[in-house]
Parts: sequence; C-alpha cells; structure tokens
Amino acid sequence: MLPRFLPTILFAWLVAILACSHDPESAPGPDIEKHLRLTRQDPTAPPAYYNLAVAYVKAGRYDEARINYAKAIDLDPQYALAHDGLGLLAQRHDALDEAAVHFQKAIDLDSTLATSSNNLGSIHYQNGDLEKAAAAYRAAVRHAPEQLSFYLNLARTQRDMGELDKAVATLLKAIDLDPFSRDAQVALGYIYAENLHFDAAIKAYSEALRIGPSADLFIDLGDVYTRVEKLDQAVSEYEKAIELDENNAEAHYKLGAIYASQRRIPEAMTLASKAVELDSS
Repeated sequence: MLPRFLPTILFAWLVAILACSHDPESAPGPDIEKHLRLTRQDPTAPPAYYNLAVAYVKAGRYDEARINYAKAIDLDPQYALAHDGLGLLAQRHDALDEAAVHFQKAIDLDSTLATSSNNLGSIHYQNGDLEKAAAAYRAAVRHAPEQLSFYLNLARTQRDMGELDKAVATLLKAIDLDPFSRDAQVALGYIYAENLHFDAAIKAYSEALRIGPSADLFIDLGDVYTRVEKLDQAVSEYEKAIELDENNAEAHYKLGAIYASQRRIPEAMTLASKAVELDSS
C-alpha cells in the first residue's frame, strides 16, 4: 500500500514537469533549435550566429540575440548585418547613440546596405538632425528604390525641413512605385493642404479614401472643403466620418460648427452636446 502523501508528491512532480515544458526560455522553438544545431556543427561560421541572433529577436529574447550578434562580429569584424542587428537592439532600448554607431559601422562596411541607412536616418530624425536624416534616407532610397517606406521617411523629413516641393516629388515617386499606397496619398494631401493647394489636396485625400476609408480621413477632407467654403461638401464628409465612427467627437463638433454658421441652431446644439459627451468619456 502506498503512503498517503505519495500521490501528492507525484502530483506536484508532474505539475513541475509540465510547467517546465511550457517555459519558453527552457524550450526553444524549432527555428532557434535549428540554428543552435548549426552553430554546434560549425562553431566558426559567423552566419550561423547571425541567423541564431535573428531567431532570438523573433522570439523576443533580446539578450541572447545581442550575444550572438556580437559572436558573429568576433568571428568576422567585417560582418555589416550583425552591426545592423546590434543597432536595432540598441534602438529598441532607446540607446540612440549606441545604435547610431552600429548603423554607421554597418554602412562603412557595406555602403549599399539600404536598411542600415534607413535605420540611421530614423536615429537622426529622432534626434532632430533633419539634414543628416535626409541624407541617410536618400542613401536608402538610392540603394533600394523599390522600398516604399524609405520614400515616405524621406518625404516626411523634407516636409519638416520646409522643403515642400521636394517632399511632393518624393511622394509622387512613391505613388509611381505603388499607386495603392494610402499612406503616400495621405501625406501628399496633407502637404498640399498646408501649402494651400486645395484642389490637389482634395484629389489626394479622395484617392486615399478610395484606397482605404477612415473617419479621420473623411474629417481631413471635410476640413479642406471648409477652408474653401464648400460647406455642403464638408457636411457630407463629416457625416461620412460619423457614419463610419459614431463616437468620433471631432466630426460631431465640426459638423455642429457648420450647422451653427448656417443658423441651424437646434441641430448644432445637439451635435455640440454629443461632442462634449464623447470628448469627456
């Protein structure tokens, strides 16, 4: 006969085993396991450690990723992609100066590495150094002209520098690359509106809405119509925004403001009250 406490001990032991088997740190996924095997098979191959680091990043195990990027660089100091990986990890932890050093090192080792140029541009942009950011983004576009996001980053920087004509030209290239880029059309509409090219802004925002409607975009288009005093069209856009998002306080407020200007006071009061209610919640 088994002692009475033995089933309890066995149960606790089983629970501990199951807990360990579900611990992601103790049970690496198949991708990590595959690359671990490759490092054991060839412990002097830098790509094996680089690929293992990438697998760790995908699993959210950043300390182990850092160790393996560094191991790849120890084995091959010219390994540009490993420096780029270390830069991304540093940027994730807001160590921007350290990240910039790694991205610049990657570029020094391989000037055609467009992702490193783009990443360096993002560091300069975060630091407010728009001239350097634009230069880095231009390099990224030059070496990877098929990458839409690089154009958008460059255009945003040019816009912030006040180089609106250059920003528009960059966005038009992005649209040539991908005519269905909603982000490019939205950015283009914003620049046109800020530069008082209202017809062009209406065209860009309308195209963006055709690609992917949203309440915010209907409001943006309504704002342009309001600025050119086409209030019936503005009302239509704000109403579409409310239809799409009935809890959008901004659309209620702006529609109410137009109604007030048209002396439709009861409707304006209703919309204003709803806007306040939504805004306070």
